[in-house]
Amino acid sequence: MSHFAPRHDAASLGTVGVKIDVVNGLSVKEAHAKIVDEHGRTLAKNDNVKSVGDTLSLDAQPLQFEALASLQGPLKLEIREPGRLYGSTVASCTLPLDAVLLPFEADVELPLQPKGSLKATIYFADRRPLYGLDLRAAAARGRNDVPAVVAACCACLDALPPAKQRGLYRVPGDNAEVSRVRDALDASRSFEDALRVVQSAEPSVVASALKLYLKELTPAVLRCSSRAYAAFTASQSPSKLRDAVRLLPPHAHSTTKHLFGHLRRVADQSEENKMTPGNLGVCFGPTLCHGDDDLSSMDAHNAIVQGLVEHFDSVFAPEVDAFDAHFDALATGDTLDKDGFEALAYALGCFPAVDADAFADLPRRCEDGRVSRDECRAWWARRGRATPPPLNAASYTMVAFFLNYDERRAGVLDDEGFAGLYQGLLDAGYQLAGPEALLAEMGGTSFRDFVGWFEGLCAAADVDELCAAADVVDI
Repeated sequence: MSHFAPRHDAASLGTVGVKIDVVNGLSVKEAHAKIVDEHGRTLAKNDNVKSVGDTLSLDAQPLQFEALASLQGPLKLEIREPGRLYGSTVASCTLPLDAVLLPFEADVELPLQPKGSLKATIYFADRRPLYGLDLRAAAARGRNDVPAVVAACCACLDALPPAKQRGLYRVPGDNAEVSRVRDALDASRSFEDALRVVQSAEPSVVASALKLYLKELTPAVLRCSSRAYAAFTASQSPSKLRDAVRLLPPHAHSTTKHLFGHLRRVADQSEENKMTPGNLGVCFGPTLCHGDDDLSSMDAHNAIVQGLVEHFDSVFAPEVDAFDAHFDALATGDTLDKDGFEALAYALGCFPAVDADAFADLPRRCEDGRVSRDECRAWWARRGRATPPPLNAASYTMVAFFLNYDERRAGVLDDEGFAGLYQGLLDAGYQLAGPEALLAEMGGTSFRDFVGWFEGLCAAADVDELCAAADVVDI
């Protein structure tokens, strides 16, 4: 019988099963398997099984554990022999977290240390219903990081002629039919399965099933990030909405973009279907922003959805090349001086004390001591790392502020360093709230968290007002 780790957060991805088909190359009389997390806590174990020669088969007792949204690698799978005098672990291997979280079954063959190998099958032991499933988990099991329910319903409704879209989302579907479609979607295993379900239903039923799915997500799609939600409610101008959308976590961003692309197409046919951006705001405001403040914030929620529909093209326009955006924000002309290059490295998430190899392989300098865009790009390409998304224009000034206080050049400030940085911002004229609560939340913060905090302020406030009295630090 497997033993389960206690559930310590509400966002579960489902129950994962690991069936060890065969273990080769170990000289043991009997053994059992055990999976532990990065902190050494036991997630699952099975009972002792006798070996046959140097082959051990544990497939009759799959290991099962609940994969929580907070699950992080590496996970370790240990083969343990009872009764050994000096420790019972005879071999172990790293269990790939990517394979654990795949939405489908995966066969893996893993080398054991110090010797041997094992073959295993990793699968979701349960097919948790999609309705009410954590958005991150649903997106991972969906298509292009979009839950299958959202992708299938949007695809089905997009295929309708405008005449059949009249009153879409405003006129509810038959309750019994909506329940039937919901049950069928819960049982679907793929986007294709979900699409077959909704293609056999009336448009009003499909629309109601989609709204119901979004209504049952906790947190709501547009509240997956508290900073994003604060930015959404502060202003519905295209630039502010774009800033707010950038603050959403990836799975919420991809789902939001997909859904509002569909709603924009519905609104484009409003002369025939009567579903204007305002009407769609009324229909989806309570669905996408639901929370404890539903009644008091109803108008604001409707306005957020209306704004995202109206300004979809500009809010979700493709980002410019991220590296060029960072470089242009920090460069004078097409080159950087020494300080500018260090600021670029920080914006890219590369810090001298942490990435010593990167700073031992610096870009070649021009005769005047500056470095060119092409040399900087080649230096970054050699790192082989993804480029972080661009910052708001005002946030690049924060790079220089952070550098002034990061004496260790590690990209992290302790409480004292952050207190000095915060006071420096106040002294420079930035209009910020009192530091007490902020220090409690952000003390000992990383560069990325600090810039994220400032970007959240910029998205939720008037940047000109925030920086009105500030002496801008030259980089």
